[in-house]
Amino acid sequence: MMGVAQDVGSSRKQSQRSETPYKKRRYAVACLPCRERKIKCEGGDLPPCQGCRAAAITCIPSSSTRAKRPRTPSVAQTPERLGFEERMRRVEAILGIEDDVELPLDDPEETKVERSALDHPRFAFGSLDRPVYHGETSMHNDFDTPPGRASRDSISAVEDGSSWSMARLRALCKTKHRYVSPEEGEFYLDAYFCWASITYSAIYRPTFIRDMALDGPYFSPFLLIVIYISAIRFAVGLSEEEREIRGDRLVSIAMGMIAQEIAKPSGIPTIQALIGLAGRQASVGNNSQAWLLTGMGIRMMQDMGIHLPHDDRADSRFTAEEREIRTRLYWSAYCWDKTLGLSLGREPALLCRNGDSPDCIQDESDDQEPWVPYYPPGVTPPARASTYPHQPRLTIFTLRHSCQLNIILESILTNMYSIERPNARSLSFIRTADERLVSWLKNLPRELWLDINDLPAVSPPTHIVTLNLLYSVMQILLYRPLLTAQHQPADVVSSALDKCRSAAVAVNEILSLWGRTFGHINMVYLMMYSCFVAAGVDVLLLRVGTAAMRKDALNRVLLSLDILEKASHQGPGIKRGIEIIKTQLERATRGDFDVDVTGTQTNSGTRLTPIKQDPTSSIHPSVADLSTQTLVTSDTTLVPPSSDNLNTPGFLLSHDRYDPAAANTPQYLLDAQDLLNFLGETQISTDDPFAFASDGTWQGWN
Repeated sequence: MMGVAQDVGSSRKQSQRSETPYKKRRYAVACLPCRERKIKCEGGDLPPCQGCRAAAITCIPSSSTRAKRPRTPSVAQTPERLGFEERMRRVEAILGIEDDVELPLDDPEETKVERSALDHPRFAFGSLDRPVYHGETSMHNDFDTPPGRASRDSISAVEDGSSWSMARLRALCKTKHRYVSPEEGEFYLDAYFCWASITYSAIYRPTFIRDMALDGPYFSPFLLIVIYISAIRFAVGLSEEEREIRGDRLVSIAMGMIAQEIAKPSGIPTIQALIGLAGRQASVGNNSQAWLLTGMGIRMMQDMGIHLPHDDRADSRFTAEEREIRTRLYWSAYCWDKTLGLSLGREPALLCRNGDSPDCIQDESDDQEPWVPYYPPGVTPPARASTYPHQPRLTIFTLRHSCQLNIILESILTNMYSIERPNARSLSFIRTADERLVSWLKNLPRELWLDINDLPAVSPPTHIVTLNLLYSVMQILLYRPLLTAQHQPADVVSSALDKCRSAAVAVNEILSLWGRTFGHINMVYLMMYSCFVAAGVDVLLLRVGTAAMRKDALNRVLLSLDILEKASHQGPGIKRGIEIIKTQLERATRGDFDVDVTGTQTNSGTRLTPIKQDPTSSIHPSVADLSTQTLVTSDTTLVPPSSDNLNTPGFLLSHDRYDPAAANTPQYLLDAQDLLNFLGETQISTDDPFAFASDGTWQGWN
């Protein structure tokens, strides 16, 4: 066996060595201008080549003048082959076999024609000035006509700005602001590129700053005003009313620009602006607009062929920077599409490209720059933020792992929450998806993982926080359907509840770390949604847990409400979710606690007073028995005082820190059969985070 293994290993090595990673190209492929200038011709087989395009000269393909080598006789014409065929005819004659069909000999020309007829479907990108995607069935593209030459204007800005310093570029950018003052515009740029999550921000910061200063192709007034609109959410010095007035004024201007943008050819800045505007509209609760704007951006991506898998021949038309920007745009839009579909309970519209991987994102030049929390002039940051330690941005590093996690999320949404695939839910899929999540976590670098057993002193940047929150939310989404599934073993339901609870604890701990560092401000859409989903799990625990378990769950629910109330000043779209949590909390605690969830809190905090359980209550007997136990006293403060003062972030430091070890042990659960009996065999849709704790009256977040 060892000998066989060695033979196999050696044969593999020989085959690997025999494979040539780089196929040498014939010199005759180079165009005439590149041959005259004696430079490397890239893309000469599909003019114009990159050299001629950069030099703004006509690319003239050259035909080969080499004398072709004489063709060697084919195998069909060798004496050995002819002798073999003669012997075969004699054998057939002796056996009486007649040829019903004459098989043609292998003719190289016929083989070439046959193979060309079975080639992959062709597609074209139009001209380099307007790379529009057309498939082979299109009547709008001549596949035999080479693309036109790129304009000099689209290249000069990139070349001229390569040697400029960032300080010089920012000085030029200050003169390009419109609709706002230069100082206000600079604040919006700094706030946006600091707090917006790179996972959903399809804007490449260095390229945008350069082209804004030099009027390059990756800048447009429409994109600039969308950055203003998004950054207003991060203006902590503004009141909620002032933030709304400024935002609505700029949104009305942007909506007018959309008509002008769609009248022009599709462009990358327009796609970036549409996705950015969709994110803002989702954060303020305009979900229909967010959905439509996202769809429009995806359609434009398809119009430009950005949705297509990588193809060496097609990608050779673009420069390295163009390929990088197109790749980043696709993956950012891909992740945002999953987040928006997740929060609206809809299937994703942009599916993963076949055989593609986010590892193709190459440029990491921005990753090692320091990330510093940005606060506007005149606003004193919290103590921990003012002494923030050195933290590299790690933007692309994080984006790659976020994309891999969103690929798993796509499979969960399409298999567990798709109304078009009602029978796709299965324990086997849950096991497979869980294995994929475990594998993803195992390969996640330590720099990106927030272990609730060993949290850092300060919170990392937005994109790292959202990465960890999404992982916990996916744990809940994966196991939540088991809580309402029919005929499931009691231990399966108990284990699913344990998984959901552990994920809810992790969400609460990570958001608390964010609050202790920055205050509960500048929270992006996914952070608020994660808090909402985790609160749904805690509401269920209030109804089925033991005394200690319910106390912790109640503490987390009230803290989640406090977090979301503060975040709603910058993201009012979560207010509907807050009302849902309050309604479900009142139902879950009815008969057990006198809970004031009206949103008014005294200086001493929210107080909970246990009252005697009604014997006729519909709560399961094992839960009703808890009413005789003292969970909290009337003097116990479970949530620290509410404070909107940014200079005093200590309002989050006094809340109880939950024991992570307890979250991973199943001893706190009720008897598994009691839990199953309580949950019952329900048909409630699990698309609702509160479906397992409600009476079916929920009408959706919208």
